[in-house]
Amino acid sequence: MLDRILNLLFPPKCSFCGKVLSGKTRICGDCLPKLPYTANYRCCERCGIPLPGEFSYRLCGRCFPVKRPSAEHVFVPLIYAGAAKRAMLRFKYYMHPSYAEAFAALIAEKMLSYEKPCKPDFITFVPQNKSTHFIRGYNQSELIARRLSEILRIPCVPCLVRKDGIARNATLNAAARRKNVKLGYFPTDKKLDGTALLVDDVLTTGATVFYCASLLRKMGCKKVYCAAALIRCKEVSDLYEEQDKRISTHARD
Repeated sequence: MLDRILNLLFPPKCSFCGKVLSGKTRICGDCLPKLPYTANYRCCERCGIPLPGEFSYRLCGRCFPVKRPSAEHVFVPLIYAGAAKRAMLRFKYYMHPSYAEAFAALIAEKMLSYEKPCKPDFITFVPQNKSTHFIRGYNQSELIARRLSEILRIPCVPCLVRKDGIARNATLNAAARRKNVKLGYFPTDKKLDGTALLVDDVLTTGATVFYCASLLRKMGCKKVYCAAALIRCKEVSDLYEEQDKRISTHARD
């Protein structure tokens, strides 16, 4: 009864365009086929980054030399562009925690379509420092992880902590990110076993998730898979943004 009243007062809306929805899904029928899916591109089999058209290898230049990766595979359904980018910014900075449902559903679909069996024993997430959590009110990676936990019926377990006073990765280049994560993320006292799924919101260089995955392995995990809602890839993002702009201009005309 309470859910019906809340839906009347605050009807669910599409996370990507804001259209009022009638069902429980958080993605409308118009947006679903138009999102910038990574599946539209040939991607690195390990980190998920889209590969150049002429690239003949299965791994990107960053993953190819790594013989013993900390993560088995990274599941990322969307490119950081267009409506997906705008939705993520609203989710992170403008108090839209309900967007976690749409992002989690897309990650779950990506996982279930993977050619190799992936059956994690538990889900965990990239932690947030206390000051950011106080300002924002929630950890967006944790919200996605907990919703994904409900969809896949796998327990969600906090395993890592983040130290306050460390620079935000968004302000750093790739080399500085790799150094920064080693100063900011630490394991808890938990003893782990089995296979973990580590969840983050946006994958940029991979420095955060791969370092956190290495910590989970040191805590006892045999395998670690990673997932993020979006991946940054400048070349593909710029191309998609240009196409999106042309479509919008044509629609107005």
